[in-house]
Amino acid sequence: SLFKIGVFLAEGVPALASPVPSYREVLIPERTGLLCDSLRDWEEALDRVREDRELLRRWSAEAHEAMRPYLTEAVARRYAELFRELAS
Repeated sequence: SLFKIGVFLAEGVPALASPVPSYREVLIPERTGLLCDSLRDWEEALDRVREDRELLRRWSAEAHEAMRPYLTEAVARRYAELFRELAS
């Protein structure tokens, strides 16, 4: 689900996923993971992640960073700012 992929990315776990529209919204191909259209795509993606630890490390860092604006703390900060503006 979109929620699960978002949680994994926020924790720095890159995603390999089918190219459904909701996943396309959150997963950045070659930066936070890969979208896999076919069985061959899945095989190649799994081989890449298994064989290239630097790629996995880089995607992990990018995944966490890409989700930073959606973390609870960031969202709470934006709500607090909005409430302050509305109260003034």
